[in-house]
Amino acid sequence: MLWLLLCVVDVLVASFEVTVPNKHLLAIRDRPAVLGCEFTPDPDISNLVVTWQRQEDARVVHSFYYQQNQLDRQSPEYQTRTSLYVSELHKGNASLRIAAVRPKDAGLYMCIVSNTKGTGRALMEVSYEASFEVTVPNKHLLAIRDRPAVLGCEFTPDPDISNLVVTWQRQEDARVVHSFYYQQDQLDRQSPEYHTRTSLYVSELHKGNASIRIAAVRPKDAGWYLCIVSNTKGTGRALMQVTYGAPYSEPRISIHVNSSALKVQFETEGFPKPEVIWLGEHDQNLNYHLEIHGQTEDGLYFIKSICEAQKPVINITFTLKNHLLNQNLQRPVVLSYDEDTTDHMIIVLAVLSVVCILLVIGIIWLAVQKQNKQRSSL
Repeated sequence: MLWLLLCVVDVLVASFEVTVPNKHLLAIRDRPAVLGCEFTPDPDISNLVVTWQRQEDARVVHSFYYQQNQLDRQSPEYQTRTSLYVSELHKGNASLRIAAVRPKDAGLYMCIVSNTKGTGRALMEVSYEASFEVTVPNKHLLAIRDRPAVLGCEFTPDPDISNLVVTWQRQEDARVVHSFYYQQDQLDRQSPEYHTRTSLYVSELHKGNASIRIAAVRPKDAGWYLCIVSNTKGTGRALMQVTYGAPYSEPRISIHVNSSALKVQFETEGFPKPEVIWLGEHDQNLNYHLEIHGQTEDGLYFIKSICEAQKPVINITFTLKNHLLNQNLQRPVVLSYDEDTTDHMIIVLAVLSVVCILLVIGIIWLAVQKQNKQRSSL
């Protein structure tokens, strides 16, 4: 009877087991993760089969049998990223290494092992956490003259902001745009041109929002900005570019008429340099004169464009395109006048001019005569 009991104990001790040392593993973004799995070993691995798969949908993560990796049925997202510790298999180590962890690697994993001693499986969970990151949602921001601009910046948050340091600076020369530490703005070293114009969303800092708002954008605000963040989880930085633009003002029109031609002129200001087109009544391109004066103190280009027409009926269109801002100004000019009437007006004006001159001469002559009489009477 004692002999039978000992035999039963020996069988129970020798029963096949598959276990995972940790039921839960925290995997960090872009770092390798080792999913531990152990089984009752057998020095002979010729009949060993190890399969790792996702519990949710049975996707194959890694397979090993016939004493080698068998990856034909491996799920594509794990290709080239998984490996077993093959030299440890005879010792009962079926752990899986996943390189460069990704968000989609999070989930439930099943370790299934079979050898001459039996078959077993064990389940574990992998959760994902991003390592400390600082990112800008938009690498490029178009800022409009005199309007506020928000430069977005996000970081891996920590509810405790007592150790948080946020610094915005210009990449070109390291000028300080805005600083925050000791749980408040620190603007002693802020570059003068940003005084009173910058602010952080302080109530959003614990959520990982380090975005900066610049009020009333100016031409010199254009350039490269560096968002630098540090907290208890790490330090990081991200770079973004700000481009400046100013819509062109409503074009001011003036028309000049002479005996031979009619000139139409438009003037406007904006930034950057625009494309100017003059079209005739049949959409044909017309010749024109264009003047672009250098940037003013406001950072604007002054544009003057003149188109000359020599027809009694004028039907032309002035077009200005600011490609940076997708601004398209079109101003048609339709004008008709009678050339004969114009000639008559010129003749009338000439005659009136002669009459005025004669009147002036007559008045002067009468004044001289009057003065001569007065002298003779004396």
